[in-house]
Amino acid sequence: MPSALDTFTSDPIFSASLSPDFNHAQFSSAVLSSGSAASRIEKLQEGLRLLDNQLRHEVLSRHQDLLHQLSSLKASESSLSSLRSSLSYLQSSLCQARSELSDPHRIIAAQTFQLNNLYSTSLLLQSTLRTLRLVQKLQNLVNSQPDPEKWDFSKAAQLYFEILKS
Repeated sequence: MPSALDTFTSDPIFSASLSPDFNHAQFSSAVLSSGSAASRIEKLQEGLRLLDNQLRHEVLSRHQDLLHQLSSLKASESSLSSLRSSLSYLQSSLCQARSELSDPHRIIAAQTFQLNNLYSTSLLLQSTLRTLRLVQKLQNLVNSQPDPEKWDFSKAAQLYFEILKS
């Protein structure tokens, strides 16, 4: 029994449908315009029956292969589903890790800024304390001698210079 493809290749009407630049509108118009409509419709129905039989034959002859491909497809879908689930879990874990790392980083940055401010404040307080001690020494020097002629001017000048320097 010749295959439907062989029949279509040898048939002058159906051979046009095998062409790569087949146009179904032109084909239908040409088939219906040549000869009686009833005979052309019958010829088209015969072609459809041939194709249907050939398709059944192909499906039956490749039944095992088609079933194997179907099971492979199902296994692939299952693997793909598992992969999607794993990727989703990985993405969730990455977001959580990013969140867990960004919070401590933000806290450390804020505390570093705060520590820097505290250090600057302590330096300022040390300088202020030194200045206050020098001022107090100068006052004690001046107050220790009520007579200005007995003051130690070199020591007072030295203390005054230290106060201005700090």
